[in-house]
Amino acid sequence: MDIQWLEDFLILRETGNFTQSAARLNISQAAFSRRIQSLEAWLNQTLVDRSRHPVRFTREGEVFHQEAFEILNRLSQARSALEDPDLGARNHVDVLMPHILSASRFSRWWQQWSDGTNLTVSASVGNITEMVSRFIAGGADLLICHSGEDLPMILDSAQYKSHLLELDRLSPYMALKLRRQFEMNFPGTHSHPVPLVRYSQGAYFARLVDQIVSGAPGRLFGRTVVETDMSTVVMQCLRDGFGIGWLPDRSVEAAASSGLYRLTDPGWSMDMSIHAYMSINSNNPACHMVWKRITGENGT
Repeated sequence: MDIQWLEDFLILRETGNFTQSAARLNISQAAFSRRIQSLEAWLNQTLVDRSRHPVRFTREGEVFHQEAFEILNRLSQARSALEDPDLGARNHVDVLMPHILSASRFSRWWQQWSDGTNLTVSASVGNITEMVSRFIAGGADLLICHSGEDLPMILDSAQYKSHLLELDRLSPYMALKLRRQFEMNFPGTHSHPVPLVRYSQGAYFARLVDQIVSGAPGRLFGRTVVETDMSTVVMQCLRDGFGIGWLPDRSVEAAASSGLYRLTDPGWSMDMSIHAYMSINSNNPACHMVWKRITGENGT
């Protein structure tokens, strides 16, 4: 098996789009598709449901997603350990975060936190619920995720330190090209519902959007055209003009030429925050070094 196949699969899992994934790797879509097919043939499993747009992953694909991350992370750590046998113990940090933060914020943060050091990092991504569960189970040194004001992400303060990284807001967006078509119709009517790009039921952002809709000044009349658990896929579908959906403002701002327009109707957004978490019982010196930089040396 070619390790590149694993990297290809993770890129496809992040973008939810064969064309966009191929463009990121600077290869043709046909070549990228063949590499995914080669991985499926090696596993003797179908990982991707190609009949849906954006692509959906089969049950086997969802299971293999996390395994692929773990395999690549272990290989990276093994290579570092061979270069310096003490590196894994002294200088490596494992971080968990949702897709939307890995795509829009993490690179800048890590540059600040590791500047002037020889620290290495493994950054694993997924949906928020999945990442929180892994973190609580001891799957990483640090967790970075959103927390909604009306439905906060609470980790036991007796076990975890937390620090506010940034303030954010979850707001409804549409493609700029659809502004005239849908803005005046939002939040829709019984006879003319607005098309919606929704988060999968049970996803943390889906629960936040439900909170927004339940407390909004009017009733939302919508029809679901796309459902996904990944914010990056929501963003791509909104760019492509599928309808209206909710995204974190800072992630949209960080996306160059996003082509998205934020609806300004009051009462249809929610304040959020982005927090970093670390176990109080962490015995990783590299993690403590990063935490001091995150918190400005003082910790919280």
